[in-house]
Amino acid sequence: MRNRIRNAIDITILGLFILILAGTFASKNFTDTQQFGLVVAWLFFIAGIITIFAREHDIVLKEFKKLSLLTHKAWLFWALVIVYQLILIRFFSFQTGYDAGIVRAAAMGVRSNWYFSINPNNLGLLYLERLIFIISKILGIHNFSYMLNAVNLVFIDGAILMMSVILRKYTNKKIIWALLPVTFIISPWVVVAYSDTFMLPLLACLLWIIQNVTELVKKHQLTIKAIVINGLSFGGLLFFAYQLRPTILIIVVAIGVEVLFSLLLTERKQKNKRQCLLYIIVGMATVIGLFGVLQIGKSYATKNETLVNINKNVSFTPTHFIMMGMSTDSQGGFSMKDYDYSLKYAVKGDQKHSQGEEDRANIRKIKKRLKNFGVTGYLKFLALKYYRNTSDGTLAWANDSSLYSVSVKKHSVLYSLLHPYGSRYSYFRIVAQILWIFTMIGVVLSLLDSSLFARILRMSFIGLLLFLLIFEGGRSRYMLQFIPIIGLLSMIGWSKLKALNLPRILEWHLDSSSNLSNKRR
Repeated sequence: MRNRIRNAIDITILGLFILILAGTFASKNFTDTQQFGLVVAWLFFIAGIITIFAREHDIVLKEFKKLSLLTHKAWLFWALVIVYQLILIRFFSFQTGYDAGIVRAAAMGVRSNWYFSINPNNLGLLYLERLIFIISKILGIHNFSYMLNAVNLVFIDGAILMMSVILRKYTNKKIIWALLPVTFIISPWVVVAYSDTFMLPLLACLLWIIQNVTELVKKHQLTIKAIVINGLSFGGLLFFAYQLRPTILIIVVAIGVEVLFSLLLTERKQKNKRQCLLYIIVGMATVIGLFGVLQIGKSYATKNETLVNINKNVSFTPTHFIMMGMSTDSQGGFSMKDYDYSLKYAVKGDQKHSQGEEDRANIRKIKKRLKNFGVTGYLKFLALKYYRNTSDGTLAWANDSSLYSVSVKKHSVLYSLLHPYGSRYSYFRIVAQILWIFTMIGVVLSLLDSSLFARILRMSFIGLLLFLLIFEGGRSRYMLQFIPIIGLLSMIGWSKLKALNLPRILEWHLDSSSNLSNKRR
């Protein structure tokens, strides 16, 4: 019975991952470009070469031995990545709009009398950017955009570094170059400083703690002291990550779900069960205790806020984002109509000193949309939204109209590749999409790993996917905030595939088939 439940869960996750992979092959990054046929031809050509030379695996490896030696040079990887990112910052920085632009302006001292009352979730980002602004003034740096992007570079590369540390410990191999696809995909975002990228190193550190604890569990070396130390570290990092992106709590839910499954679906002696429960209680108390204390301190500090005006009575409630996630006009993404609709009732609720006014209005709209959808219509809408959430390998790069304001410089390779109106922009889209396909194949292959750490990563990713189906989504940019999870899953999957030694298995299969054929003759 336990095995059936576990298999059912794995099959469900496999199905969801395969749907993502199928969507990546049908991405508009291929179909909207004239090079689509060329890309497909190259993919078949590469697959054919690999198949033909599968039996000559050792010879092929010898031919590329000199090239493979470079993959052991971590300094070369970082040199290439950092130089590329610095070039982006120097020649492609632009004034971002929307939420990122509003927060940046407020950090520079421009008063905002409404935004942070409606979106208090960005207060953490505001405080961080304000600190960066003060430091830039002390250092005499007058271009705040450059300063923000430089800090963004440190955050992004810090996350990549932590991912390499986790993979090195988990796989016992130096595979820093295996992170190149993920690094290429997220590097353009170095010029868009926002909470999506600022939270990445915090998430990577949380994953490092999870990996450490699961390793201790595996080796039966977990102690109360280790739980308290890791719990305090986890609670502190979780608090700061939560100030930037509340969706970080999805990881906590994923851990809870997997620990519950482990308790229910794994046979243990009564003594071991009591010990597990004790460890869980101590861990929860440590994490929740520190997180709660820090949250209380933050609430007190917010009451004495002077940088911006905050009116908690007009903040958008979760029902607003659920309603927006069901908008057919915006395909489940941001909708200005829904924004104005909720704002109208939020202000009305403030006049009545009640936040329930907005919730009641949003729920009425949600019920109306569900009725208009019907069961079949809503399932179709969710399927299409799922595709939009996951299929774009550029992570919806250039979807924000503020990027279009960047002047296109003729004969500039960088602008031609990354600007939406650039002559070579389709090349960037195709390369990013191929790397995204490579990444998602690895995510599917991660099901070969049944360790607790891999299961927590998968459940976290599933949690994000479900969250984006219910709340505001509709584009792949929301994948950016969980890139460390996606990247780790992909690399774990590919490492497991490599461990199977498929070329040897294929060679054995071909030899067996040949011997069997000869015997029949």
